[in-house]
Amino acid sequence: MRRLAVFLGLLAAAAPVLVVLAECGVRGLYAYAMRRTERFPLLYERVYWDVPPWARYMSILYADRDLGLWMRPNTTRTYINLFGPIGDLRDVDQMFSALFPAIPAWAESRGVWHLATNSLGIRNDEVSAEKSPSTFRVALLGD
Repeated sequence: MRRLAVFLGLLAAAAPVLVVLAECGVRGLYAYAMRRTERFPLLYERVYWDVPPWARYMSILYADRDLGLWMRPNTTRTYINLFGPIGDLRDVDQMFSALFPAIPAWAESRGVWHLATNSLGIRNDEVSAEKSPSTFRVALLGD
């Protein structure tokens, strides 16, 4: 009986360590997947496909509580242009769901988009908060 109690005590002590090691392993795998991704498919991934957590992190888009769908500040990404004829829809699904997605042959020759945002999350040159006296700014709302 005593041996069983000792074994269960060791098992209870080892369980949190194993959970931490598993979490570190998963985070390391995601970090590797993010680092090796050079081009990322952009097809409004939140609308059509569920994406793994590393892919959500790689997306330039995020849901802001006040602004809605917005772009991350100071971010640069290269996206594959998927708009056009698609060879096989399963290939697109694989690009959004696989941990290490392969670019299908029909998408290899597609153009890419280089997107970069400034500190405000806008695709524009950096804009200072303070304007010079000779600057006239106009604000527009709408699509």
